[in-house]
Amino acid sequence: MKSIRVLFLWSRANAYMASCWRNLAKHSHIELHVVCVDQFANDPSAPKFGDDILTGIDATICSLSDANDPAKVIRIVNDFGPDVVAVSGWAFKGYAALLRSRSHADVPIILCIDNPFRGDLRQRLGYYRVRRYLNRANLFAVPGKRGQQLMEFWNVPADRVLEGLYAYDEDVFHSCGESREKQTSWPKAFLYVGRMDHRKGIDILLKAYQQYRSSETAPWPLICCGNGPLQSLAANSKGVTHRDFVAPQQLPSQMLESGAFILVSRYDAWGVVIAEAMASGLPVICSDACGAADDLVDHERNGLIVPAENADALADAMKRVTRLNDEIQEWSRRSLAKAARFGSHQWAARWSTTLVDLVK
Repeated sequence: MKSIRVLFLWSRANAYMASCWRNLAKHSHIELHVVCVDQFANDPSAPKFGDDILTGIDATICSLSDANDPAKVIRIVNDFGPDVVAVSGWAFKGYAALLRSRSHADVPIILCIDNPFRGDLRQRLGYYRVRRYLNRANLFAVPGKRGQQLMEFWNVPADRVLEGLYAYDEDVFHSCGESREKQTSWPKAFLYVGRMDHRKGIDILLKAYQQYRSSETAPWPLICCGNGPLQSLAANSKGVTHRDFVAPQQLPSQMLESGAFILVSRYDAWGVVIAEAMASGLPVICSDACGAADDLVDHERNGLIVPAENADALADAMKRVTRLNDEIQEWSRRSLAKAARFGSHQWAARWSTTLVDLVK
């Protein structure tokens, strides 16, 4: 089979996308190059991944100014000579310039969009702002159902939409299910992993937890892992243990020490950490503002979906989970099964097939 050269123009590298690219590169007919933007270099609360995050991947880390320089981005594209380009972070001027480039008009484009459907005026007007990019793209990669709904809202044909933009690192989490089954007793602790900020609903989580804690005779503790402007709230809350950013390789052990995962963001385009928690066999409590809720959480079967910014509903959900008793094992098994199709190996297989079909 003729090799396919695919260029990923990405906003920022992270561990789960690195796993996806690494697995895709293992397909013998795929040659890939990844361009990522070091746009959070000066953000002290941003996750700090090790220098080896892109090991095994042909990659370029560029500055924010370079990503906004059309000439520099076009030069990278010309040097690699791709058969297909996948573009995320297309708000960068350099990335957008490729979408407008007449000299690259014959190169198929996969436009990666993680915005969930809201159907509001902003998205109606946003269509007119981005439609020239929509018209240029051959395919559209979205995380899941809410992304599909947005594409339908923007009149993109269903056969041009690729579901599963994001995936968790199977190589890190593959043994979690087996380890969970071997546990002799269920860990009694709630876990949150992510940035400690307003968008992630940390204030709501801590308020709800105190309500839950005050109503229970033996409340589960809450562990919060991550950095951000609101981390002091967690550090000063009764029953809450705050830990710094957890490196990807250490995350499975943290998941296995916990009994349920919580993510109650005010907004989350998807939420790969939900898939990671479920791949670790955890029931999940998440807000309806998390895009992954539609794809991963079956309400009252492997988790609970609560209204965003509703501390009372969240406190009740915590009570429900701590009273599941033996039923929690079944919720765990359902989580494992539900997460399986969002692993990085399946991601690579889907993208490999899609790329072959695109360049025929």
